[in-house]
Amino acid sequence: MKCKKCGNEFSGDVCPHCGTLAPKQTAQKDNGTLCMILGILGLVFSLFCFGWILAIASIVVGMKCKDTQTPGRRKVGMITSIITLALTVIILLAAAVSGDDSTTENEQVETATETISAETEVASSEAETETMPEANTSAMVDYIAAEAQESANQAATDEKRDEALDFIASSYPEYFSDNETMEQAIYYGYYLEFAYDINESQYAELGMDVEQAVKYVYRGTEAVEDEHVQENLKQIAEILNTLGYAVEGEVAEAEQPVSQAEETVPSEPASAEAVMEPSESVSASAAALPAQTDVALNTSEAEEQSIEPQSSTVYWTPGGKKYHSTQDCPSLARSSTILSGSLSDAQAAGKSEPCKNCH
Repeated sequence: MKCKKCGNEFSGDVCPHCGTLAPKQTAQKDNGTLCMILGILGLVFSLFCFGWILAIASIVVGMKCKDTQTPGRRKVGMITSIITLALTVIILLAAAVSGDDSTTENEQVETATETISAETEVASSEAETETMPEANTSAMVDYIAAEAQESANQAATDEKRDEALDFIASSYPEYFSDNETMEQAIYYGYYLEFAYDINESQYAELGMDVEQAVKYVYRGTEAVEDEHVQENLKQIAEILNTLGYAVEGEVAEAEQPVSQAEETVPSEPASAEAVMEPSESVSASAAALPAQTDVALNTSEAEEQSIEPQSSTVYWTPGGKKYHSTQDCPSLARSSTILSGSLSDAQAAGKSEPCKNCH
């Protein structure tokens, strides 16, 4: 070694040239193994995002490895510490970028979902608008009838029936105030007709009368004052009263028998003076008697001819109570099953009343 005082080389504990004591040699602590262990642990635990603590500790210990007496261990410890720290930083950056990408992707998915939902709603609304027929047309009436038939086929419940009856009774006879009321009346009319066409003929007949009274006015082919509409309104009132709904629709028919009864009331007896008429008046009355007899006979024959022959063909439906003179009667337009035969056949089947639309 070189003497620090004189600068000469010497060996031993004392310099022979100047007598200076040689410095004492201190043993260096070998930190290479500890540095390597910390580096490996940092590399492993960096996968769980907290290895950076061990990586920093490994770097600190690795810096001390420069004084180790084993250069190989010092080099390995330094390299391991640096690699561990680098991998930790890379993993943390990758996790942060992945989180941002995931958030962005989720936002894009939510935005796309909202866009698709909005487009679906718009498409459904447009499709509904396109398929809805124009109001006050035959197409609209057919559309309402199809909706009512679908509802009747799915579930014909008592609640739905009562709902239809309540509307028909509460709105009678103001079905023609606006399109919404007419469309609702047509719907309930068709519903009752389709739901009770077989078993409950009274409900079906009421529904048929309602839809026939309203749909022609709705389409503009008839007026409320027309005979066909008024006749259907009377029939609606009759059935509603039968079902227990008190409506006014038979006043005109109820007053007619009273007036006829008043006409048939016999007049007061003639006075005695009128009875004691001259013989000329008696002769004139006797002469007029054959003529009056002929008129009475002609009237009787005309009445007999007006009575419908029992052998003529009439038409009826299995669930109806009335018979029809023609198959083209509007009351038969919505019936799928139409039977025909003589009047006696119809009466035997329980069809005792003639239809007021075709008779």
